[in-house]
Amino acid sequence: MINILKEYKVLYAEDDIELKEQMSEYFKNYFKEVVSVSNGKDALEVYKSHKPEVVFLDIYMPELNGLELTQYIRKENHNTKIVIISAHSQSDLMLQ
Repeated sequence: MINILKEYKVLYAEDDIELKEQMSEYFKNYFKEVVSVSNGKDALEVYKSHKPEVVFLDIYMPELNGLELTQYIRKENHNTKIVIISAHSQSDLMLQ
């Protein structure tokens, strides 16, 4: 399984700088390439230019939130694996 992960490029979008740095270092142990950004606008640009196979998105980010970015990605590509990260437990957000 770990060998398969080494083939994937990852985009990680998180506006908490300390958490972003820690998780980026962690992801680098498992994935081929990790690009991390701090807001949704930058995440969209990286998605367009790098075409990552896996995307980890904070649900609340400046400029473009994780749900909006997910909608864009799904219009472009249904195969990209997307993980939404949230500390919130609001059921309406989870259903989106």
